[in-house]
Amino acid sequence: MGYRTIVLATDIAHSLADAFEIELEPEPAEIAPNLRAQEPTSTSTSVATGGRRGEPVLPI
Repeated sequence: MGYRTIVLATDIAHSLADAFEIELEPEPAEIAPNLRAQEPTSTSTSVATGGRRGEPVLPI
């Protein structure tokens, strides 16, 4: 149907990148038409929680 879709990894093992056999970043990347993938890190930007780039979203 052509829906834009994002796949978001929530584990720290980066298995999503392994599954697609590509490198993924904390920011969404287009890996196929209408398909984006993302592997956020504990220090990546989080708009939903008000985190700022370079600062942990949760205290470590």
